[in-house]
Amino acid sequence: MNLTMNGHKLTEYKKMTHPLEAKPHIKPLDLKLGFQNVIIDTYLILNDTKWNQGYANGYIRVSKDHPWYKECEKDYPYISSSVHGGVTYHAIDRQEGNAVIGFDTRHLDDNPTDQDSDYCIAQVNILALDALEVYIAHKRKINRIQNMSIKELREELTKYLTE
Repeated sequence: MNLTMNGHKLTEYKKMTHPLEAKPHIKPLDLKLGFQNVIIDTYLILNDTKWNQGYANGYIRVSKDHPWYKECEKDYPYISSSVHGGVTYHAIDRQEGNAVIGFDTRHLDDNPTDQDSDYCIAQVNILALDALEVYIAHKRKINRIQNMSIKELREELTKYLTE
């Protein structure tokens, strides 16, 4: 099978490759927003065609600056995304110094027709955009706190503790 998407060549992996060992063979989302150092890349690992499941599983790599990196360090992380089936994979890649977060298309009703290559590419883009949204919200919160006076911080903390 030889597919291309936005000029990127999709190549099949032999059976299933572990997400931490996979080298990205496609970057479906072209992040030209200045956040390439936060969302490092997006990629798909193709599923074995002999099973009746979706076309591929999708993954993103996020840097240590991203809030999801900290979540991946927990035993039971909470990573909220509107991606297909929710986040089903998360791990810290200590060698690369980033976190890998992903979804799969191996759910009971998944199949290669409904979860085809275009669908999987769209879903990994959704995951990356959700990660970007979380990062921006996190940065805005930190900037707001850094710009507050001690008095404003105390008021905010008091309000939080009395709710």
